[in-house]
Amino acid sequence: GVPAMFYSACYPAFDLFSLARSLTPFCYDLHDCPEAIERACEAATPAIIATAKIPLRITRGKRVCIFPMRSSASFISPRTFERLAWPHLKRIVENFAQSGIVSVLHCDGNWLPMLPYLRELPRASCVIELDGCTDIFKAKEILSDWLCLKGDVSAALLAQGEPTEVAEYCSRLTHDFGESGGFILSSGCEVPLDAKLENVA
Repeated sequence: GVPAMFYSACYPAFDLFSLARSLTPFCYDLHDCPEAIERACEAATPAIIATAKIPLRITRGKRVCIFPMRSSASFISPRTFERLAWPHLKRIVENFAQSGIVSVLHCDGNWLPMLPYLRELPRASCVIELDGCTDIFKAKEILSDWLCLKGDVSAALLAQGEPTEVAEYCSRLTHDFGESGGFILSSGCEVPLDAKLENVA
């Protein structure tokens, strides 16, 4: 009886290619052949959407997780994001939104320079998962009236902090975000394997 956070998942084409090529060769590609990356992303995006919709049809789920893990400012410049990553990520989210499916964007790294772009997405179409590298309080200033934020109790705090520290940070998050809604209290990225049970509790 517990609903899943998401029922299907996919990578945007830009991130899929970056992960498949590995970071250093892909960085050379960005310099040497950006037009080829652009064409490849355009060609791959319809298949990515279609494949991600298969589990949604089977489960009748209404949420899909999208992993733009190499699209943050930790990896690329805002200019590269705008040209090569953003158009296809936007296309995927808009396609799912037209089908009544909410996209959960798993945003590793520093997304602060990229967050204003997310206001171009349909309102209430996404949950933005932040991992602690993006200042969630600044993210709130940019997105809180537009998209849902999720996070961002850090792996370090869950593994090495004290229960009182975790409680204080959670209290700050729920106090600052809770009244206006559009917030899910969660770990930043994942709960680490060495997290203290009392911290998770």
